[in-house]
Amino acid sequence: MPMPQEYQIASQSYDKYLRDLCEESELVTRNRGYTCTQAVLLAFRKRLTAEQVLLFANVLPVVLRAIFTKEWQREEYTADFGDEADWIADIKGLRARHNFSEDATLRHVSGVLLNHVDEEEFRRTLQEIGPEALRFWGVEALSPIS
Repeated sequence: MPMPQEYQIASQSYDKYLRDLCEESELVTRNRGYTCTQAVLLAFRKRLTAEQVLLFANVLPVVLRAIFTKEWQREEYTADFGDEADWIADIKGLRARHNFSEDATLRHVSGVLLNHVDEEEFRRTLQEIGPEALRFWGVEALSPIS
């Protein structure tokens, strides 16, 4: 069986994601784009159970999946999903002295990420995780199939 294409083009896909994020967020370096992305992914991850972490990881592109799961520990889970102020505080708190995240970082990352995933699968996964996950990423639930 040949290597899956998502692995063959992982670097190019990630580079395109970072370019898009830096443009959207007016970031001047890829390092800043990486830190903002990592901060958002980790802020979300700590609000998920182990099963939900794996479920969400499967809808991410390969490199973003690796960033999302790297050094994950079950013990980081918090049952309180919080609100947008909590999410932004967590996002800004990652490496605070070297973090260039702003209040809008979550929306920038979310908007760009939606262009780099299968949007229907992404929404379906968030819907399965729960309404808090949909709120975090700022997306609407899929309409029920009639």
